[in-house]
Amino acid sequence: MKFTPASNILEYAEEQREKLAVQFFDAETVAEQISSASGNGFYHLRIAQDKPIDLQHTKYARHLTKALLKAGFKVEWLKCSVWECSGKRQVDARLVFTELSISWGETTRSGGEQATV
Repeated sequence: MKFTPASNILEYAEEQREKLAVQFFDAETVAEQISSASGNGFYHLRIAQDKPIDLQHTKYARHLTKALLKAGFKVEWLKCSVWECSGKRQVDARLVFTELSISWGETTRSGGEQATV
């Protein structure tokens, strides 16, 4: 069996991360989510991802972060982790990644004061 070069596989993985980032960090969608969260009385919004993949360094994340900061929002990348599973069983390892948290008011996060989408 011949393996595809690791550099090609890495490039493919990076392309897939960029595609995922489009789903989570589209500026128009995030603006709507912020409006919805603030309309419900929240000061924060955390964009929860459905896959434990660190998207912080993608183009879309960088562009969105710059736009949010320029508009006066506070941006924080929160460290998250989930248990890794192999098949149907949990293994003794955690997958660590970051999720975007955006705030426009109080800087103290606690309990239910943060909307999650």
